[in-house]
Parts: sequence; structure tokens; C-alpha cells
Amino acid sequence: MNNLKFFLLGFMLWGVTSNAQSLDTHKSFILVGTSVKIPKNHTINLFGGYSVEDHIQLTHVSPSIKINKVLSFSPSYTYMNSPLGKNREYKLHQLTPSVTLSIPIDKKYKWIIQNQHSYLHQFVEGGAETSFYKAKLGLVYRTKIFDKSTNFLLNDEICRS
Repeated sequence: MNNLKFFLLGFMLWGVTSNAQSLDTHKSFILVGTSVKIPKNHTINLFGGYSVEDHIQLTHVSPSIKINKVLSFSPSYTYMNSPLGKNREYKLHQLTPSVTLSIPIDKKYKWIIQNQHSYLHQFVEGGAETSFYKAKLGLVYRTKIFDKSTNFLLNDEICRS
């Protein structure tokens, strides 16, 4: 089992260093959010963000519905408002239903392999609609820092339009 952990960790790190997703752009956001537990081990995540450089406003709502011990469903909604100048705005809405399979690879549930599949549908007010599929394979390490649960994530994503 230890060999499997090291193989998966090495595979994940190789994906990071292969520059498969190297983009020549970056944005800085100030994000504020919370995660609230709702009955039967379900959660809802709420995030708000603001880009000081571009004056972009972002809102994200993501409930997570636990189907069983390893499977969850998350229908998410994201809204982004970006000024274009001369009293014009770019308003984007995104619906993202996703299914996540989480398989623990140790008995203490500290190391988890996650496989997430999402369908994203974006529409811009007064603009075009786009849809695409995203698959994400990841390794999660769960720990506690200052008595708060913390997850460290290592992911590789593939998108298809």
C-alpha cells in the first residue's frame, strides 16, 4: 500500500512539472468564504471575491450533497461581473453540476484519491453560451492546523468543449 501512495504522489507531481496547463496570464483575487454544515453531513460553500486590479466581482454558491461514504453531488452556481468601461459590464453566469468520488487509501482517512467529473454551462448576458466537460483527478491530505481541519490538494484537470 505504501508503494501505491508513492506512485500516485509521484504521478501527481509529474503532472505539475510537465507544464501541461502553463498559461501566460494571472489574476489576483481577495476571497472571503464560509462552509456551513447542513443536516445529514451535507455542506454549502459560499464565496465572494474581488479583483483589485480588474475590479471583477465574483460570487460562488456550492452545496455538496453526500450520496454515500465515497460519492457526492455538487450543483454549483457562479456569478462574475466585470466592468468593460464606458458604462458597460460583462456579466457571466455559470452552472456546474459535478460528481466526486473520494476513495481513502489509508485507514485513518488522511490520504484520499478524488476523481471529480463536472459539466460547466456558461452564459453571458447579451452574449454567447458555452458548455464544456471537466475531469479532475487529485490527491488530498487531511490534517489539523490550530485545531481546524485542513486539506492539502494536488490536482490535475482535463477540459473538453
